[in-house]
Amino acid sequence: MFVSERGAPVSVEEFRKMLGRLSERVLGVTWHPHALRHACGVHLINSGADTRTMQQYLCHASHPKHAGLHGTHRATNVLSAFYQM
Repeated sequence: MFVSERGAPVSVEEFRKMLGRLSERVLGVTWHPHALRHACGVHLINSGADTRTMQQYLCHASHPKHAGLHGTHRATNVLSAFYQM
């Protein structure tokens, strides 16, 4: 999916390390690749997508943690509900 400056494929472990170093330098916290999925979900919700669309986009066809969410919520409400389950 990603290539290095030399054009070689970047392994999962290399990507994880690069993301961790970059996020620490820019944000002051270490992000992991899975956090990008969450960021994508937040972006979808904030852009007006309903939770079903978000589930399909992120390959969560049927997930119990998402069952009680409704498409009218904004990301803050959706994520709050998600993490309280």
